[in-house]
Amino acid sequence: MKHEASPCRRLLLLSLLCLAAFAARAVAVTVVGPTCEGAPGKDVKASVSVKGAKNLGALQMELVYDPDVLDAEDVLDGQLLSGAIVEHNVVAPGRLRIALVAGEPVSGDGELVEVTFAVRKGATGKSAIDFEHGRAWEHETNQEVLVTAEPGTFTVTAGAPAVEPTEAQAPVAQ
Repeated sequence: MKHEASPCRRLLLLSLLCLAAFAARAVAVTVVGPTCEGAPGKDVKASVSVKGAKNLGALQMELVYDPDVLDAEDVLDGQLLSGAIVEHNVVAPGRLRIALVAGEPVSGDGELVEVTFAVRKGATGKSAIDFEHGRAWEHETNQEVLVTAEPGTFTVTAGAPAVEPTEAQAPVAQ
């Protein structure tokens, strides 16, 4: 008696083969959050980097931070980008959406974008800088790339110490 695979079994086998082929070809990139510090009332430039980029063509993500500590102000091309289109907008307090399309494939490790934050007056403590909704695509094939994230941290430093006026600077009572 000849044993023949059922159509469902064939479909399952074909699906598993396709999945294995895709997994073997899967490419990944790691987005690395900044570790930085700044004083209340000051602007801080924070580098968002990538590790293991290989022919990266486009990326979108949301940078998540504590809105009681930081306000996002601007996003500029990083050192790895050449001729890229970078767009950003604050979609809610503490959520900065960043999207970029690279003119040339991005490969290697380094600064992807530079984010300018304003440290809120009266801010204290720390803020995690994390990533959500990360998606990326290869430059040539537009194949989706797996995005992993390493969060960063922002630490509020003490502002300039208050200076007590000396006798020479003190106002004179009339």
